[in-house]
Amino acid sequence: MNQGKANENAKLNIIQSDAFDPFNKELNIYNEATTSKWNKEEQDIFKASTDLGLISNFRDLERSAGNSGNTTDSGEITEVSAFQDPYRMREKIISKKDLDAFRKNKKSGLAKFYKRQNALISSYLANIDEKVSKEDKEKEDRKVKIAVYGSFFANIFLFGIQLFAAISSKSLSLLATMVDALMDIIAGGILVYTSKMANKNHWLKYPTGKKRLETVGTIIFSTLMATLSTQLIIESVRTITSDKKEPPNLTPINLGMVGIAIIVKLLLFIYCSSLRSYSTVKTFMIDHRNDIALNSFGLLMGYLSLKVGWYMDPIGGICLALLILVSWSKEAYEHVRLIVGVSANSDFINRITYISLVHSTKIKYIDTVRAYHVGEFVYVEVDVVMDPETPLYTSHDVSEALQEKIEKVPGVARAFVHVDYDFRHSPEHHPKST
Repeated sequence: MNQGKANENAKLNIIQSDAFDPFNKELNIYNEATTSKWNKEEQDIFKASTDLGLISNFRDLERSAGNSGNTTDSGEITEVSAFQDPYRMREKIISKKDLDAFRKNKKSGLAKFYKRQNALISSYLANIDEKVSKEDKEKEDRKVKIAVYGSFFANIFLFGIQLFAAISSKSLSLLATMVDALMDIIAGGILVYTSKMANKNHWLKYPTGKKRLETVGTIIFSTLMATLSTQLIIESVRTITSDKKEPPNLTPINLGMVGIAIIVKLLLFIYCSSLRSYSTVKTFMIDHRNDIALNSFGLLMGYLSLKVGWYMDPIGGICLALLILVSWSKEAYEHVRLIVGVSANSDFINRITYISLVHSTKIKYIDTVRAYHVGEFVYVEVDVVMDPETPLYTSHDVSEALQEKIEKVPGVARAFVHVDYDFRHSPEHHPKST
C-alpha cells in the first residue's frame, strides 16, 4: 500500500483535526497509528478505496480561483454547475454492475463499503439550493398528511377492536397487543401536542426555540411504556403461579379482530414505506412494522393456549411485554443522548465539511467542524481559515453565506461560522469544568 497516499486519504475522515493541513506532521503520525490498528479486511477495503484516487493530492485542498468557475468579489461561487464537483467525485461512484460483481465474487464487505461510499458522495453533490415547485410541495405535503392522520385514526379504530378482543377473551397475549395499541394513540397525541408547542415561537423567552419539547415528549412516553410493560409482566407471572389454570376464552371473533388489525397495519406499512424519507412518516412506518410482529405473535400465542396448554397465553404476555419494554427503553436512551448533546454521525459531519470546503475560494482551510444534537435537530460549528489580508466585509459575506447554506441542510437548526487567519494554534473553545 502506498502509505503516503493512504495518509492523505485518511485525513479526509479526521473531521475535527487541527486543520486540513498537508504539512501537519502530528496528523500524519496519527494517521499511521490509526491505519496500523485496522484488521486485514479493513486494510483491504481501505486500499481498494485509495486506489480509486478519491483525493489524489491534499494540496488540492488549498484551491486557487483559477479552477473555480465564476465567483463574486467575496469569493462565493456564482455558477454552481461549474464548481459542484471540484474533486471529480462523481467519477468515483461505483456502478451497480460492479457492486453485483463484488457480491458474486464473495466480496460482500467490499460491496457494502462502496454502496455506503456511493451514498456519501451523492450527499456531497446534492444541491441543497434546489428549488421545489409549490405544486410538488403541496402534493407531497398532502401525502404526508394522509400517512400521519390515516395512521393516527387507524390506531384509534384498532384500539377499539383490540380492547373488545382482550376483554372478551381475557387473554394476556391479546391484552399486551391492546396495551401497545393504546400506547400508539397516546404517543401520537403527545408527539402532535409537543410538535405544535415546539412550532410556537417565543423568541424572547426561548431564544433557541422549543424544538427539544418533542424529544422530551418521547422520553416521557417511553417511560410510561416501560412502566406499563413491567406491570403486564407482573400480571402474567401472577397468572402462571396462581391456582387458577384456565385457558383464555378465545373465539373466532376475537382472533378475527386481531387478524383485521394485522391487515390494516400491513396496508399502512406499505403506504408509509413509500414516504419513509420524511422522519414523521418513517416513525409511523416503524411503528406499523413492529405492530405487525407484535399482533402476529400475540395471535399465535393465544391460539397455542387453546391447542397446547393454558400456560402459553401468559408466556406470550411476558414475551410481548419484554419486547415492548426493551424497545422503548432503547428509544428513551437514544433520546436522552440527543437532548444531552451527542455528536452527529460522521457522514453528516463529512457532508458539512465538504459543503464548507467548496463554498468559496476565499476559504483556504477548514480548521474545525463540529455538529451535535440539541434534541432531534443539530447545531453546527465551523471554523474556517482565510487569508490575513481578506477585507472584513468579504470575510463577513462569505461566512454569512456559508451559515445560511448549512442551515438549509435537513436536520440543521442553527449554524455558527467562525473566521480565523491561522490554524496553527490550540483549540479556541473548551468545555467549562464544573
